[in-house]
Amino acid sequence: MNPQKIKFDYNNPYVQKILPDFLENTRIKVKNILHQLLQLKDQPRNLELIQEIFRTVHSVKGAAGFIKFQIFSDVAHRLEDLLVRLKSQELQAIPPVVDLLLDAAAVLERYILQLERHEEIQNENSVLLEKMSEEKLLQFKQLKIGESIHSGISVLQVSGSLRQSNSEELIGRVRHLIEAGKLNVLLDFQSIDSISSYGIRTLLNILKELKKHQGDLGLLNVRPQIFNIIKITRLENTLLVFERVEDFLQHLAKTKN
Repeated sequence: MNPQKIKFDYNNPYVQKILPDFLENTRIKVKNILHQLLQLKDQPRNLELIQEIFRTVHSVKGAAGFIKFQIFSDVAHRLEDLLVRLKSQELQAIPPVVDLLLDAAAVLERYILQLERHEEIQNENSVLLEKMSEEKLLQFKQLKIGESIHSGISVLQVSGSLRQSNSEELIGRVRHLIEAGKLNVLLDFQSIDSISSYGIRTLLNILKELKKHQGDLGLLNVRPQIFNIIKITRLENTLLVFERVEDFLQHLAKTKN
């Protein structure tokens, strides 16, 4: 589908007055953003660089507001939102995420070029913002994993969305427990909002690894939508769900007898 064309009001006296300065300053800043994002690919944990990019994006978003260039502002706003998530480490600057940011910055650059030529603007926002939607970003969200001990049982509090892109984080934490001799593990899923088929396979692999070391796995505080997935895949007798830590302890006692 061809992008929708938007007529920009080049004849507005106010726009005519401020457009040259906007173009000169914003062109340089967007080129800097593109350059800094390429640096970020090589330095994905550089929070100072992420903060610097954020400040520049915030600046160009504000400048676009003065000339009422809404589609430019919308892209800059989405860029800003993703950079906030990188700063908070809700997302990590892995290559697919940085590529999304580069795509957005490249759209801004094309918008500036069309303004410089006094052309109709090819509105690319629909396709771009769909690629940057919450649903698409779920695959890149990091897991947050806390750990506590209850009655001798290791409980991992897992939050986020369990998918292929982050499953190694959970596997790694369980391996550390196994190495420490903590072989009976409960995964507290109270804050897990979704799980992919790969996530289900990850749980099965964790269970297999624990069983190999004479340990066991249980799931705690599983939301109905997650439990339905377990039932649909007919794994409710394999991936066991418990309401309380005490129930898991009773299960372990029975399996030892």
